[in-house]
Amino acid sequence: LTVTCWQRHGGADLSAADLDMLDTRRPVLLLSGDCHSIVLNRRAMSVYRDFLQRDPPGGRVIRDSQGRPTGVVEDGLAMSMYDLHSAQGPRAAAETLRKAFSALNAQGVTAVMDARATDEALDAAVRLWEINDLTVRLSGAWEITPSDCPGPEAAPGALSDADRRMARYRRGPGGPDPGTAAWPDPFTRPGIALRHVKMFVDGMPGNGTAFLRRPYLAVPGPNGRLAPPDPDRAAGLCYFQAQTLAAIFRAAADYGLHPHCHAIADGALDLVLEAAQALRSSRPGLDLRPAAAHLDLVARDQYPRMRELGVAAVLSFQWAALAGEDLAEILGMYGEDRFSGAETHGRFLDAGVTVGYGSDWPVEPLDQWDNFQAGALRRIPAGAGAAFPRLASDRDLTVPELLFAATRGSAWIMGQETCCGSLAEGRPADLAVLDGPLLSREPASLKDTRVLRTLVGGRTVWRTD
Repeated sequence: LTVTCWQRHGGADLSAADLDMLDTRRPVLLLSGDCHSIVLNRRAMSVYRDFLQRDPPGGRVIRDSQGRPTGVVEDGLAMSMYDLHSAQGPRAAAETLRKAFSALNAQGVTAVMDARATDEALDAAVRLWEINDLTVRLSGAWEITPSDCPGPEAAPGALSDADRRMARYRRGPGGPDPGTAAWPDPFTRPGIALRHVKMFVDGMPGNGTAFLRRPYLAVPGPNGRLAPPDPDRAAGLCYFQAQTLAAIFRAAADYGLHPHCHAIADGALDLVLEAAQALRSSRPGLDLRPAAAHLDLVARDQYPRMRELGVAAVLSFQWAALAGEDLAEILGMYGEDRFSGAETHGRFLDAGVTVGYGSDWPVEPLDQWDNFQAGALRRIPAGAGAAFPRLASDRDLTVPELLFAATRGSAWIMGQETCCGSLAEGRPADLAVLDGPLLSREPASLKDTRVLRTLVGGRTVWRTD
């Protein structure tokens, strides 16, 4: 029994003992909505007993005071377990993906990046492409795990394998049978581009696994209460060593692949910047576009380094809007001195860093207009009063800045700026028709924006009733 949308943090922590109270003999696998935690009942633990023997290179098994697994696993191990037991058949997966793309089209989205592409999702995308039902320009990033590349010497082989596997799914100009009757021009027809590799450099703050320069003051404990950090992991966890990550960046360059890193905190970003420095030193002048996603906690000296090394920031603007209890948790984890580096979206732009918008869907609801308003005002759009204060660690974003990040900035990071992200003569007509002028709209009304029609390559893929 696979269940989703449990919120471990900000909700309630669980263990196998809790799930064993359910009247079932079935294995139960419960995925947290943040995609970084899974809790298993005892029956499921018996299925996964080999996984729970030790901490894997990219995750963590939570244990009690006697060293026994509690049923909770985190980060990469949680994701791989969910992949194993959530897979659908080819037709069902293609239908699920078609519905997902339709939901994106209804938001006005014409191009998207799957930041952790899997065989299941890519097989489904190819199936849609073959029946001429792919309604977004799809980019994907193939994950390189710590198990794939345990040390620098393994990087060339890991990248060779990743490129070989991605080659099976690439469709579009230069791919098999690029034209159709509906899109006789292969440049106009939406395709499947796989130009990125993804590394989860750290975990997440709620697990105490985001990697910090300095130790946590506290971490979320049972039932959301803050507790002292584990002395052995007081600064969180990094899943790649600096030399290994640098070797991956250099090997990616040999295949023309852009490194895309999950980096929540300043310690993880340091590793990304070191890898980018090694890349620029060994491959000067190469047009490679490393990016770091999330960047919830950044130190002031890191913004100019990102600009200097050409490392882009992929930001989810809605994370600048937090409830008062979340702000209190951040202060408790980091302290006042580091709070000024939390969700500093405007500071990246002020430093000249290329910024792209990432929805963080399905971790977050798919509502980019609500997200834009949250980024513009740095408060929860539907919230009011003292329980929903403005996050005061940075300035507000302007509407043009938000739109640039969601269009030209994202297109550049995906390597698709020649076909999407802006309208120009000779480019495909990818556009959304809105219910009124946007640049003159008040930021406080962005969440009310309605998309009337979405076109990809000049073909209508969605329209309102």
